[in-house]
Amino acid sequence: MSAASSEILFRLANVVLAASSLGIAALVIRAIHHRASRGVEPLGVVFALVFLGVGMRAAVRVWATPWTLPEGAPATLIAVDWIAAAATFTFLLLRRRYAVFIETAGLVRYAIRRGLVQP
Repeated sequence: MSAASSEILFRLANVVLAASSLGIAALVIRAIHHRASRGVEPLGVVFALVFLGVGMRAAVRVWATPWTLPEGAPATLIAVDWIAAAATFTFLLLRRRYAVFIETAGLVRYAIRRGLVQP
């Protein structure tokens, strides 16, 4: 694979990864904000921060990273970036599940605090 096509694949994978990860972070924050209980769900916040970090890293790799990778490394990095991009894009398609996930985590924590279930 030529250096030019490797760079295009690398940058495209990171564009998809950045967009989907930042989208997930925004949707999780929206789900946290629209919770019925109005309490901050720590697991949801961690979840949002992880995707925010992944998205920001991918965005930096697209726009601020010069294309100077050692020989042989681009194919591996491109493959890993495409796998991550596919995973986050698929996760983005499950966006209707975020509110349920965050609310369920809150209910489980409430039940544990009340002694209704054992951790």
